[in-house]
Amino acid sequence: MQYGKILQRAWHVTWRNRALWFFGFIISLFTLNLSSRNLGGWYIGLDWLQLPDWLRLNQPTPLPSGLQPTAWTLQIISTTPVSVLNGQRPPTTFLALSLLALLLCWIVRLLSQGALIGMVNDVEQRDRTAMKVGFRTGWRDLPRLMALDGLMFVAALALLAFVVLLLIPLILTGILPSGTLLQMRSGIAPRSGLWSAFTAMVVIIVLLLVVAVAQAVLTIVREIAQREVVLENRGAWRAFRSGWTLFRRKLGQLGLMWLLVFSIELALKLVLLPLTLFGRLALSVPLGGFINNLSSAQPAMALVFSVIALFALVSALVDGVYRVFYSSVWTVTYREASEPLVEAQ
Repeated sequence: MQYGKILQRAWHVTWRNRALWFFGFIISLFTLNLSSRNLGGWYIGLDWLQLPDWLRLNQPTPLPSGLQPTAWTLQIISTTPVSVLNGQRPPTTFLALSLLALLLCWIVRLLSQGALIGMVNDVEQRDRTAMKVGFRTGWRDLPRLMALDGLMFVAALALLAFVVLLLIPLILTGILPSGTLLQMRSGIAPRSGLWSAFTAMVVIIVLLLVVAVAQAVLTIVREIAQREVVLENRGAWRAFRSGWTLFRRKLGQLGLMWLLVFSIELALKLVLLPLTLFGRLALSVPLGGFINNLSSAQPAMALVFSVIALFALVSALVDGVYRVFYSSVWTVTYREASEPLVEAQ
């Protein structure tokens, strides 16, 4: 597997086919900044702004009368689930609408992922593609991609249960003293002594490494299985099994590709981090001071939402291009890794 050529080809596909950017933008926009792959780094919320107390989202302070009709809109953007509207928690209707919004985001994200896979494969076969190919592919494979996502969720739960089952005997046998995790998290030295603290730290590091490796495996299997669904027209369970089989046969090559993609992602985040911090610093103080001088709530709300919308769109665009590149890398990798197996069959 020629890793350099795969990365170069993936970037060529990403840059030359701007129709792919639409679906990458949609994936980023509908992921709500919850994914670790978000590169923009813009926090969709107002906590970082130097805003007046009545406009801060994480403080249940009384709001001016002019803001009460829009407080719920602010809460949708905030990451704090407690409503600041009259100090009350959101009712069942609001929670139901939130769950419906999450379901919509999940469906749109999977549809766009399937569209990217189909369009990149179309480019590889015909050297061109169109958005209608993406929509057709995404709608066609959406039910199976949803089923596959459910299987991956079950696998993640199994991983979590495995870690818990590892922790229980360690605690019962005294290797990992009870309360050590809480004491270490709060900065208090464990009462059982230095050796117990060292043992607990080693155990925690080992468990974190196990979880990290397992997550990497699940990521690779998911990427392969998604392409089995879209490109080979297979069901969710069969695609999952085929993905696991291909992963075992190409463990070294696929593992190295995952490491390369992870390194690229980490490098991009390190590059964008100072730009993000500088942007926040350059805008927070003057914007907050300007809002403090406004006598009416409506202009302040309009300005704040305009800034949030601008940062969200820029973040989604930057992150969306990377998501196209990410999907292209794994589609090209899958085509190369599975080609010998297809010929053998």
